[in-house]
Amino acid sequence: MTNVTLLRTKITESGLKLLYIAEQLGMTPQGLSVKLKDGTDWKSSQIVVMKKLLNLTDDEVNRIFLAQLVD
Repeated sequence: MTNVTLLRTKITESGLKLLYIAEQLGMTPQGLSVKLKDGTDWKSSQIVVMKKLLNLTDDEVNRIFLAQLVD
């Protein structure tokens, strides 16, 4: 399960628009909104894109996208 709160914080801090992020992920803004609301699992390719877009560290990637796998 995705740590949606931390992910939303990182998106806000980045200053990027959700439309731009969705385009970079190859999804619709609505699809991104659903992922950000329900914590749906992300594909590894999407995680790589988010890491680059949001300048996430490896630790942040783990805490946001892989929290239950790491615990």
